Amino acid sequence: MVLFLYYLFYRKEKSLWMKKPQHRRLANAEIGVDTEHLGDIIQNAYMQMVFDVTKGADYRAAFDLIPESRVKAILSTNWSGQMFSQRVWDNTNALADGLKHDMLVGIMAGKSEQHMADDIMNRSGVGAFEARRLVRTETTCVANMAELYGYKELDIDEYEFSACLDSRTSDLCRELDGKVFKRNSAQAGVNLPPMHPFCRSTTLPVLPSEEDLDKELAELGDEIGADVDFDEWERNLQQGEDGKWRYVAGSVGKPMRFAGDGVDYMSKSFRPDYSDSTPISFSTSDEIKNIEVKKVTNSQFDMVTDNANRRNKAVRLAEKNLKAVKKMLPEGYVMPKVAVVDFDKCGLNVQAIGGYDKETGILYLNSKYNTSGKILDFVNEKAGYFANNTEFAPILHELGHKYYEDCVKSLAISENMEYNKAKISIDGKIYDFLHSNNLGDTLSKEISEYAQLGYDCYNYSEIIAECFSSKNLKDISESILKELRR
Repeated sequence: MVLFLYYLFYRKEKSLWMKKPQHRRLANAEIGVDTEHLGDIIQNAYMQMVFDVTKGADYRAAFDLIPESRVKAILSTNWSGQMFSQRVWDNTNALADGLKHDMLVGIMAGKSEQHMADDIMNRSGVGAFEARRLVRTETTCVANMAELYGYKELDIDEYEFSACLDSRTSDLCRELDGKVFKRNSAQAGVNLPPMHPFCRSTTLPVLPSEEDLDKELAELGDEIGADVDFDEWERNLQQGEDGKWRYVAGSVGKPMRFAGDGVDYMSKSFRPDYSDSTPISFSTSDEIKNIEVKKVTNSQFDMVTDNANRRNKAVRLAEKNLKAVKKMLPEGYVMPKVAVVDFDKCGLNVQAIGGYDKETGILYLNSKYNTSGKILDFVNEKAGYFANNTEFAPILHELGHKYYEDCVKSLAISENMEYNKAKISIDGKIYDFLHSNNLGDTLSKEISEYAQLGYDCYNYSEIIAECFSSKNLKDISESILKELRR
């Protein structure tokens, strides 16, 4: 009897061993079908999320399609301790091992063929259930990961955990329901669904307040009408020269509206990316202070900030204005490092809109002034005080201070003299020009009150800064700068 059972066991083991390639084909086929299925779910979940947010909140935006690399990354999410393909393999192997167990137990227990057949059918039913559980749970996982990527694309920094509340809701999901989490801290199985097999929970975007909505971003594309469904919205998407997609009402079959010349999309859709924190230093009359900042890695300039938020309006406005100002600068002018920081928190002059530190060569911009309107209010608060009354005035003025310092340092190097002697020489040149042209007491009229104040206080750097910001507006400013270069 023992030998007979051993023979049956050996025959079954050999049979299962011979069927291993079949198991592999079964699992690989399951991976292929489900991967394609889940890949479609990722794309659809992402697009549906963009549609829901941009329609429901009138939060219009230019966005990228979810790249294939991101789809693969989502499919590799290790939310349950295994990657997707390994979970499929385990599902297949578990079923095969279970069938082997039922047959061996049936033989040893002397069960009839019909009885064993019933056991196998039940076992296969369990396998089907586990397969459905696997697919449904994976679907929840990839859909939520796709939505999370969409939140990032739309500059949504937080999400709300939303459980399906009924008698079947797990205690874990019920406890998390309504809680708000940072997008950057999202972790599947911890604070992002799925929390468990057959999890039905999802997430909701936490939109910024109307006050914080980026008006430049909101102006991209058309408003989505109440009668526009997902299919119509998708048919009317247009891709601009920047590679991003926008909804344009009634655009099916028409030329792309966002492909015209002269449109600078990067200034409107620019969203900063950041590196790790690094300190910068500046000196006050009392001490040397350090500020923890992060580099804006995708800026055209050497820019840092103390607020690493992709919706940081001050950084985005600085990027746009710096690009515009760059076209106004003299040939060969080297842009300095730019730090967009909160002057109040950093201990800088809270009344100032900007400042140039000649010791470190850093241009500081006060992040409090994060809209064009706020800048214009500042420069136009007192008529005639500044030579330039556009939104570019503060940056141009501070770059003028750098221009003055560059001239002093250049003279010191070329004449092999100390900095202070070079500065005295430069200031003397400015003074002589102003007096020889009877301009000393007329700067408030010819340039600005700020320039006049600089002259009265023997602060010639302020005169040059005002000339620099208005050189394209007033001839006298260009004349003074020309004398400085001579």
